[in-house]
Amino acid sequence: MNKRGSEYLSIWWFFALAIIATGIVIGVGIFESAEIGTKEVEAGILVDRSVDCMIKSGILSDEVLNGNINFYKECKLNEEVIGKSEKYYLEYKVFDFKDCKIVNSKTSCDDKKKITGKSFGVSAFASQCLIKGKNYPLCDSRYVYTLDKNGKELIVYIIAGSNQEGRWL
Repeated sequence: MNKRGSEYLSIWWFFALAIIATGIVIGVGIFESAEIGTKEVEAGILVDRSVDCMIKSGILSDEVLNGNINFYKECKLNEEVIGKSEKYYLEYKVFDFKDCKIVNSKTSCDDKKKITGKSFGVSAFASQCLIKGKNYPLCDSRYVYTLDKNGKELIVYIIAGSNQEGRWL
């Protein structure tokens, strides 16, 4: 019998196993070191939930216009998380449509002419959102066209920010 051929096969067999094992270890290491960034998604969700609870069927709620809305209760948001955790920011401002300019699909409103507004959470996030970096919050904002119950045209500006750190997988 020729035992010499089986010696070479055995060496290549262990070499192939070593390559496969190395590939598995590298793959698991890459997967485990991945970080999930949720800041921008969370900010978008806050804006969406705010719009949904403030505006029903295109009509802005009277409580919002009067400034006496219990925002946490109406929007089903946890006050401990939004208001006291120092990881989130949410603000809304209501403007008369005539006090806003829309040029090339870009809306801007004069802050001095706002009808009403409130902010919750860390107010410094409004300016920090402009700074790019891992340790700074990410924000989402939106201008929404709506009406009051009398048919008056309004613009609602909503900005939300999150500095919630993502987790490692």
